[in-house]
Parts: sequence; C-alpha cells; structure tokens
Amino acid sequence: MSASLSEIEHLGAAVRKHGVDFRVWAPNAERVSVVGSFNDWRSDANPLERDDGGYWFGHVASASAGDEYRYDIDFNGETFSRVDPHARALTDSKGNAVVTDTRFDWDDDDFTPAPLNELVLYELHIGTFNAENGHGTLRSAIDRLPHLRSLGVNGVTLMPITEFVGDTGWGYDMAHLYAVEASYGGPAAFKEFVKAAHREGIAVMLDMVYNHLGFEDNLLWRFDGWHEGKGGGIYFFQDPERGDTPWGPRPDYSRPQVRDYILGNALMWLDEYRLDGLRVDGTFHMRSASKTETGSYTPLPGGWSLLRELTETIRAKFPKKFVIAEDMREDPVVVRSVAEGGAGFHAQWSDRITHAARMPADRKDLPELVKTFREILEAKYSDDSMQRVIFSESHDNAGKDGRIPDAVNPQDPESEESIRRSLLAAAIVFTAPGVPQVFQGQEVLETRYFDIWNPPPLELSWADKFGGVLRFFQDVIALRRNKNGNTAGLTGPHINVFHQNDDAGVLAWHRYKDGGPGDDVIVVANFSSDTLSSYELALPLRGTWRVLLDSGSAEYDPQKSRRTAERNVAAVFPSGEKIEIAPGPRCVVVLGRDD
Repeated sequence: MSASLSEIEHLGAAVRKHGVDFRVWAPNAERVSVVGSFNDWRSDANPLERDDGGYWFGHVASASAGDEYRYDIDFNGETFSRVDPHARALTDSKGNAVVTDTRFDWDDDDFTPAPLNELVLYELHIGTFNAENGHGTLRSAIDRLPHLRSLGVNGVTLMPITEFVGDTGWGYDMAHLYAVEASYGGPAAFKEFVKAAHREGIAVMLDMVYNHLGFEDNLLWRFDGWHEGKGGGIYFFQDPERGDTPWGPRPDYSRPQVRDYILGNALMWLDEYRLDGLRVDGTFHMRSASKTETGSYTPLPGGWSLLRELTETIRAKFPKKFVIAEDMREDPVVVRSVAEGGAGFHAQWSDRITHAARMPADRKDLPELVKTFREILEAKYSDDSMQRVIFSESHDNAGKDGRIPDAVNPQDPESEESIRRSLLAAAIVFTAPGVPQVFQGQEVLETRYFDIWNPPPLELSWADKFGGVLRFFQDVIALRRNKNGNTAGLTGPHINVFHQNDDAGVLAWHRYKDGGPGDDVIVVANFSSDTLSSYELALPLRGTWRVLLDSGSAEYDPQKSRRTAERNVAAVFPSGEKIEIAPGPRCVVVLGRDD
C-alpha cells in the first residue's frame, strides 16, 4: 500500500486543540502505553488501544507541544522503552521524543526551483558551514546564505540533518529518520532555514539515507520486542544476507508498513518542510545485497520496487521537485522512467570527474588523461545528458581521498600546480553536460581532509588569501547559469567534442542548446603543464568568438584578494574557421559566440 499525506499526519504525536493524539505501529506488542512529562512518566496513566493492523492509538488531554515522551511496550514478559519512530524532534539520539507542533508561518513563500538543466548545486554540512561559535546550526547557516547568493549557486544539497549519533559527524549513521538533529536546532530551525534559502532564490535538497540505519543509537532496533535470531525486528530484515550492510542494518523493504514508513518520510520533507528535492543515498544498496563471502550481489526486489514507487509518487504529487540518486554504478536504469522499466530518478550522482582529476598528469600520462576526460564529457544515460550530477569534489572524496589540491601535492597543497589542476577540474564540471555541484570550501581553496567524525569548519576568511579562486567560481558559475545572456549553450543538452590532441594534452568541445549567437560555447582544455603559444584550432562553425573565461588569467591568481582583482580585456576572434589560442598550463579557456 502507498502512504498518503493524511496517513502520515496520523502517525506519531499530533497536537490537537485539547491535548495530543498518539499513534504507533507495534504489531507484536501485548500492551503499549505512552509515558512522558505530562503524566510523570507513569506507565499505567495512558494505555493505548490497539486496532486490527497492529497500530496503537490514544488521546492524552494533558499533553501539549514541548512535552517529552516515550512508549512503554510490553512483549513476552518484558517492557521496552521506545522513542516514537515518527517524532519530529528528540532531545538527542539517546534521549526522549518531543511533542512538536508542526505548524509554521511560511509567509508568502511560494518558491519554485530552477529547472534541472539550470540548477547549480552546493553541497554543505550544517555542522561546519558556519561554526564560528564552535558548532554550526541551521540558524547560523542562515547567516551565510548571502555568501551562496554571491557565489551564484541556486541550490544546496544538505548532508543529513536527521538525528544521528553524536553532534559533529557527517550524519550518515542515522538514529532516526523523522527527527531533525537536536544540535542543529530541530524542526523549527530547519523550516526557518528553508524559508530563508528560498528568499535568496536557493532551492534546498536533502540527503536522505534509506539503505541502512546506524549501528549505535538505532531507535528502531527490535522496536516492539519481537525478532528472529540476530535480526532487528519489525523494521529490518531478519537474515544477515539481506539485513547486514557495512554501515548498519538494512530496512525490510518487503514489509508494507516499512515501505510506508520510508515513503511517508520522503513525502514529509517535501510537504511539511517544503524542500525542493531529495538525494537518496546508496540506492544500489537498497536494490542489491552484497554476499561478502563471494563479493557478488543479489537483487532485493522489495528495495527496487520501493525506489520506483518513491519516484513515481513524488513526481505525481510534486511535479516541480527532484529526486536524485546516489547509486555510483553509472547504471542508466536508475534514471530511466518507471514506464520503461527504470527507477525513475531525475538524475544520479557521477563521480567520474573527481577520480579523473586525481589521475597522473605527467607528459607520458596525457593520452590516457585526455581519453578519460573525453569519455566523461560524452557520457550520458539517455538522450537527456542532464541526468547526472557532476562534481570535482564531494564529501566522500574530500573525506576519503582528500581535496584535489592536497591529492595533487600533499607537501604543498597551495602550490601553483595544485591550484591549476583544481580549477581545471572545476571548469570541466561547469562546462560539461550535467548538473554541476560545488562542495563546501572549494570556492576558497579548502585543502584539509573532511574527516568523517570531526570535519573542519568552513573558513570563509580564506577568501582574503585566495580571492582569485573565489572570483573564478563566481565567474564560471555565472557562465553556467547564462547570467549575461551569452552562454545559453551550457544549459543545453548538446556536446560535440571536435578536437583531441593526445600528445599536446588538448581537448576542445562545442556546447549548445539551440545554437547561434549567445548560445554556442567553445571550451578548450589544456591538460599539459606547458603553455601552448599560438595553438591553432579549427572550429566546427564560423562566427566571431570572444574569450569569456580563462582559468589561467591573472585575475584568478590565488594571491589576488576579492577586493583588488582586476579583469582582463577579453580577446576577440573575428569570423573564420580557425583561431590561434594560447591556453596556459592546466587551464581551460571558454569562448562565446557574438555573431
């Protein structure tokens, strides 16, 4: 069965005019009562009634918003104290649920996100995005939204913000799916953040994890006391073959109530919090289970059908919102429509650029490097080349492989070579087909590892030293979004890689939407460490071409502050089929067509 918004509202604690309604699924329980600050935590004060579906419900007139509560569940001679799976707030991952009034004053918020082909995303971590007082929160993040507006992005991808173990980690070890992390400020703060982001013209996407819950503080584990063997009870598979993942137990997608729990959660974020989309983490591990002894995978039909139901439901209920998969297998079936047998996601993450950016780049390596990037540029899952989210850095890469500047030169990540290769990779992200995404800190040349348990705070003061890098990101994002009306082709689906020189390490490609002046864009990438003086290039079409961006320009010199950077006069190439261009080492030059 499919969850509806009305059904979601009737699970958990619902604040009424006089008191609070409670409803919880505990099919194996012999008795359930709600205990809390409203009844002195007395288990005999407010017993719940059971319906035929294994749900327990009741009304407590003395309860109100702000009260803490739990459920006492009797099974097989024991009483288990459990947190409400649908609670919107917890005191912390080891604490109590909190009765929450979900009403919020959205004022005139009627935000519509940009279409997928015009989105530029920024992945951020609330705990470190603005941690000037030691720990970032949703409210402190609001203070830095003007930075994102100035940068030019029009969407953010938030790393998980639901209740997780501790206060400082990435958040993928989720303890609870419905409650907003208490140390981040809770549900009201999250709604304030979304409202503020929308006022800045920024869409909000949330990273949700449905492929596992964490090992520690797992608040659904053996929820009503029942389990088989070492299994996790009603919310999880009971056998280790399907139930175990390297990160925690996997939910039982074949159970209707668990499917509704997950589907209802996704709908809650899009409806109650007015989010503009979801990134679904680890979808491959929802549709497949690993056999660790053989290294092979077995399909999970319930997970696959749940993914299809999730995307189909969201597309029907919220046609202007997005569902993006992190599958990391480059499998076209993920973005193929449900009608055509696919999972129906709007797009999926692709990390091919970030891996290619870390490849060896000596002269002998240039042919393989050029070949790899050409394959990336031309890759697509269908006729729609915008069905991938592309990036040169993400939380995973920054936390496991290190930032690009550090990976290029660990002894001196601020070296000219490190910076040039970092900007080269970023320029390709913004000029290749796909939805480009920046990872927090790239715009100020963050070089530190993004540690999984204790990631470093974003230091925007680094822009005083690396103002040129910040200027580069502002300019290349403006090109990608066609801010000046002369790069519409970068929002279009078409690409023609028309020049490849393995020995020189040069690739050139033509991007276009409909074609013509203000639309056609030519990109020339020099992957070598040499300046290519008077490099002759035969263009695929005539026109007057103007240099719109050169990543090797002095204005992007890292030592130039944002206050003193000066723009160079752009070169103009008159009508003709051939031009001579001088791309610097590890640089990208972008040309737009005037006529």
